[in-house]
Amino acid sequence: MSTQNSNYTSITTVLQHLANHSATVDEVVDAISLIFLNCLSPIQCASLLTFLQTTSLSQNAEVIAKCAARMRDAGSQVDCQLLQHAVNSRTSEKARGLYRGGLCTVEGTGGDGYSTFNVSTAAAIIASAYVFIAKHGAGASSSSSGAADILRAIGAGSDGRRPRITPVLESVTLVSLPAFYERGSFAFLFSPVFHPGVRWAAPVRKELGFKTIFNILGPLAHPLTPIMEARLVGVAQKELGPIYAEALKLSGVKKALVVCGAESLDEISCAGPTFCWRLIEDVHCTVDEEEGISVRVEQFSLTPADFGLPVHSLSETSPGKNAFGECGCARKNDIRRALRR
Repeated sequence: MSTQNSNYTSITTVLQHLANHSATVDEVVDAISLIFLNCLSPIQCASLLTFLQTTSLSQNAEVIAKCAARMRDAGSQVDCQLLQHAVNSRTSEKARGLYRGGLCTVEGTGGDGYSTFNVSTAAAIIASAYVFIAKHGAGASSSSSGAADILRAIGAGSDGRRPRITPVLESVTLVSLPAFYERGSFAFLFSPVFHPGVRWAAPVRKELGFKTIFNILGPLAHPLTPIMEARLVGVAQKELGPIYAEALKLSGVKKALVVCGAESLDEISCAGPTFCWRLIEDVHCTVDEEEGISVRVEQFSLTPADFGLPVHSLSETSPGKNAFGECGCARKNDIRRALRR
């Protein structure tokens, strides 16, 4: 919140209710929505985000779903019909099995405290060889680097033969987005472009240095939520897994996998078990047509052996302290080739 605003709205009453654990869901949702309008002072924004982390409301499925909806509503509105048409024109190239050829994403909430490389970004790029990926993210707020940082680092420097071209993340806009799927299968939706109101909280989040409700909101506030076919989301706490799955259901999501490594890792773990919550359309459940398709949550666990892989220590996934180290760990040459497809 670097720009001063003489019309800040006071949320002192909400903060008092949070302090004595009497705040309601709607009070919290209304207060969070003021951030997107630059209507909260930096001090009250920081207080709100901090208080939420000390109450159960920060892990309430209804709060998470409603705040994400407000964040989407305050953001730039994509012409989903036009974008869906671009994807549908190439569905036959990708559709197989239970995958219908729609848009997918791989994202994590971050804030797990581990110095692993940016697994979700690398996985999304690789997956784009098989499915249409609409990756949504920004720069780091509570980790060494975010999706935007590693994508920019991919193009930095030179390999000695030719200069690398750094991706211009801002080039993916409301207008240009459909064109990315007319010829390719990967697009990165840079959060500041699609959620400009979030910038008012960015300096506060950076200075706080710990995960906030914004970490949780990120994947749920995906601008293309209405037309997403499937998503994989990593959370950093096992207790948050079923809550996040419920928040996805409340948001109308019908196909998703929420994962949490047993080490409180917001990824599928290479070091041991991973707890999973899968959203599935329940064809065996009879519902009124007006209510739509019933969705159930199936819980299970995975291990590296399920993928035919040995166990590896998380220390083997540490890239260093910045995005350039991440590129090396994520095998940047392979990723660059995938981006050209």
